[in-house]
Parts: sequence; structure tokens; C-alpha cells
Amino acid sequence: MLERKEPICSRSLLEKKANIMKTLKRVSTLNSQNLINQMLGLHHDFSEALSNTTREFIEPAALKRKSSPGPSERRTKKAVIDPSNKTEYDSVVSDTSLEDWNEKKPEEFDAHTVTAPTIDLFYKGQSYWSSYEMSFQKIAEERKWHLSSGKNVEDVLYAYASKLEYEQPAHSFIIDTSDNNIKILFTKTE
Repeated sequence: MLERKEPICSRSLLEKKANIMKTLKRVSTLNSQNLINQMLGLHHDFSEALSNTTREFIEPAALKRKSSPGPSERRTKKAVIDPSNKTEYDSVVSDTSLEDWNEKKPEEFDAHTVTAPTIDLFYKGQSYWSSYEMSFQKIAEERKWHLSSGKNVEDVLYAYASKLEYEQPAHSFIIDTSDNNIKILFTKTE
């Protein structure tokens, strides 16, 4: 006759093991979330540093204004950042756990003020405008787009774009049909 042997693992030992596994899973999840938040924060910091470097130091000389102030003299805008308005995609880099972060109430956060440089990405200097004018003058009359109404599309775009201070698609003789300023230059039949 076979004797009944005691199970190697008792029920209480299995429950303890299950609790330990659940705890390890929670800790692993929190660590993963914390690492992801740290990586996103580093990515954001790196992107911001790279774009600041690009804006201030790699800007082509032709795009700079002759009378433009240097990077330290540029006007700045104040932007208020409120950490209570975080979305699931925002990152937080800190030593506190995610549980501590979630327990904080919006009134516990201080609004921080950050200065951001204003950027004139599309301002073109005088040398650009003279080259734009020269490129227009080089267009042969027979190569221009003549409409049935008698208008030349290039002439209309040139007259419009010459009045603009910042670069627009019209400076490349591109007709942007979603631009209301371009729409009013032509009739519906044209």
C-alpha cells in the first residue's frame, strides 16, 4: 500500500511565493516606468539642447539680419509651465517614485517660469531679396504661365511676394491654394 507523502510546498509557502512574485512584478513595472520617464526626459533635454545649438550657432549667415541682436541680446518670451497639466506623454525626471508623484495634488506644485528665445526662422536678409528679384528677372516671358484672362501667374506672385517680409511659398512661385491671401489674387475662373 502506498503512503501519502506530504507535499513539498505547503499552501502557505505557495501563497508567500505568489505574493513575492506579485511584489516583484509591481516593482519591475514601477522601475520600467521610471526608466522610461527618465529616458523621455533625457530625450527632451537633448532635443532642446540640440535645437538651441542649431538656432544660435549653425544658422546660415544669409538668413541673419544685419542689424539683428546677438543670441544673448535676443528678446525672450516668458512661458509659464504648470506641472499639474501633465499628460501621459510628458516625462518627469526625479528620484521620487511614481506613486509619490501620483499622490501629489495640483496645489502642491509651483508654476515655474521658463524663458524661451524668440526665433525668426523665416526672416530673409537684404541679400536674399536681391537674389529673389534677380531670379524673377531671369524668367523669360515665353516661359511664364499666361492665363486666359491675360494675367501672368509669375508676375502676380512676384508683386504679392515682394511686399512680404517673411518667406512664403510665393517666393518660390508656388501657388498655395489653402492660403486666403493667394486666393484673393486670382478669380475663381483663373
